[in-house]
Amino acid sequence: MNHQLTDLSRLSAVELAQAIANIPDGVTALSLRLNDLWNKTAADLAQAFRGIPPGVTALDLSGNELWRKTAADLVQVFAGIPAEVITLNLSWNELWRKTAAELAQAFHGIPEHVREMTLSLDDIKNRTPEELVALGEALPYVMTLYVLDDAGNPVNDLAVALLVSIIILKHPPIAS
Repeated sequence: MNHQLTDLSRLSAVELAQAIANIPDGVTALSLRLNDLWNKTAADLAQAFRGIPPGVTALDLSGNELWRKTAADLVQVFAGIPAEVITLNLSWNELWRKTAAELAQAFHGIPEHVREMTLSLDDIKNRTPEELVALGEALPYVMTLYVLDDAGNPVNDLAVALLVSIIILKHPPIAS
């Protein structure tokens, strides 16, 4: 079951944590998209995320202007993602504004249980091959990467192919 929380930007840290803790049983996909979460402290977001109930396996953080957070802040925020979450959507956060080094540092903070991730094409399309390699290496546990265009459609271009190839090479098919 999908569940979306809205208007979180106006909530205090305690109210945010409470709103997340009050998510009904049976929710497997939680959308926190378009909530201006950038204006919350990293510590408050990490604490609130720790309250995501068991059973939630997909977390949508798209459109929250997370580019405004430092790489160290993003590491702290990502550390709060519970172990059951395996799918993470970071699209439309304008992460292209981060240097490749900053983004790689932030990506290193994504927990190892996250196996699928979504980014925006703008986040990677102007990166050099070396930067794409660094970003791919910063996602050692991600097995599937989705890249979306501005309309939310999946994209397949050279930068996407390179980054996806790096991820696939880290996880070769298991011989039967």
